[in-house]
Order: sequence, then C-alpha cells, then structure tokens
Amino acid sequence: MLTWIHVLLVSIDFGMMILCSLVLFRQKIRPFWKEIAVGVMIGAALMMFHRTQFIYIGVTTLLLWRIWKYHIVPALLIAVSGYMLSVIISTLIFAFIDGMPSVNFGEIKGTSPTFLLTMLLVLMTKWIVIRTFIRKRLGFTFLCSFSRIPPIPQNAGTYLLIFVVLAGILLRPVFTYSVFSVFMPVPILALSAAIFIYVAFGKELGLMDEK
Repeated sequence: MLTWIHVLLVSIDFGMMILCSLVLFRQKIRPFWKEIAVGVMIGAALMMFHRTQFIYIGVTTLLLWRIWKYHIVPALLIAVSGYMLSVIISTLIFAFIDGMPSVNFGEIKGTSPTFLLTMLLVLMTKWIVIRTFIRKRLGFTFLCSFSRIPPIPQNAGTYLLIFVVLAGILLRPVFTYSVFSVFMPVPILALSAAIFIYVAFGKELGLMDEK
C-alpha cells in the first residue's frame, strides 16, 4: 500500500516540476492541460523503470519543443530552471523535517510514513508557489516560442547554467547521500541558482546585449 502511495506522490511531483518550469516563464497552461497530463503519465512510467532526474528534464524539454514550439536550447533552459526551482523547494522542506528533534534522515527516505508525509508537505508547498506565480502574474518573459539562444559570448551564462544543472544531476551519486544531496548537491544547487539569477534578471531587464 505504501509503495503505491509513493508511486502516486512521485507522479504528482513529476507534474509539479513541469508546472514549475511553465509558471517560472509565464507559459499558458490551461489550453495544454491534456498534453501536460500525457507527459506526466509517460514520465512517471519511465521513472518506474529507471529512476533518474534526467527524465524530468527530457520530458519537459520535449513538451516545450513539440507543444509550445520552442527551440531546443530555450526549451532546455526553461526545463532546467523549473527543475532547479523544484529542487530548491524540496531541499528546504527535507532540511526542515530533518531538523526536527524527533526525526532523523533515515526516516525520510524510501517508503516510510515519514517520507510520505514529507512528500505531501513538499507537494503542498510547490502548489502554493505555483498558485502564487499564477495569481500574482510572476515569472520571466524574455523567452518566447521564436527565441533563439545562439552559442555566442553574450549567452555564455545560459549555456553554463544548463551545464551546471545537468552536471549536478549527474554528480549527485558521487556526493555523500544526505538531506542536502537528495536531489542535487547543495554546492552545485547554490551555484546554479546564482547563475540563474544573473542570467534571468540580466535578460529580463535588458542588461545583456544579444546579437
């Protein structure tokens, strides 16, 4: 029973990650809810066979490319940015639960009741963040379906962000497994967040001259 609840929560979390990417860049969601649902089901099914965070990035990028008609690099940028936001939220909640006197890290992994309750809290927090982005009309608008990000010096930060996030996913098993490396090692997560702030706000405010 707990295993099936775990699968359900992971599937919902998959959808939340996709929504984080979309609301972070103010993409329309309601007209494409069927496509999003199909993407979540495919991604969740793939996760049952091989649990890797690259599936999140791949499915989100594919949806943005095929449904929202984005070019590959902008789609990948949106996907890794949304994944990063999702990981930040999850890491903060896991760290909060782990800091409680009556809980140790071993209880918030696997299919334990503590883990399932932690995941529920994670999902509730992500939903609040997503709803806040939608209601307050928050998010970045410097990307659209005809945007291109050529490999030129002005776009070095964008490519660096994509590389750092993907490297963080790849290198996660190398780090000691702890509450601060469940999804991505915190040093790499902090670096990717700093790069994202520099790139996103720079482009949104027109501080980066693209040619």
